[in-house]
Amino acid sequence: DVVVEKPHLKGGIDIYQDQLCAWKRSAANAGLDWATPIGDDQEFHHLDQILGRFVEDLAKMHQMDSFKFREYLKEAA
Repeated sequence: DVVVEKPHLKGGIDIYQDQLCAWKRSAANAGLDWATPIGDDQEFHHLDQILGRFVEDLAKMHQMDSFKFREYLKEAA
């Protein structure tokens, strides 16, 4: 038996990758045997949106304003 564990960093790029894989699986399944694709009720989240939320969450964790935290990260890079 193989056990696979996939840790995710909340709001990180893993979330975006999982979303893309789910949509690709849905598209492939829809093309095979007339399966039902992902419904319209599931919103696609753009990478900028996901990373923006991630930075906002980090800023809150450090009790900083989001803009100031972004500037802090730019200086640190």
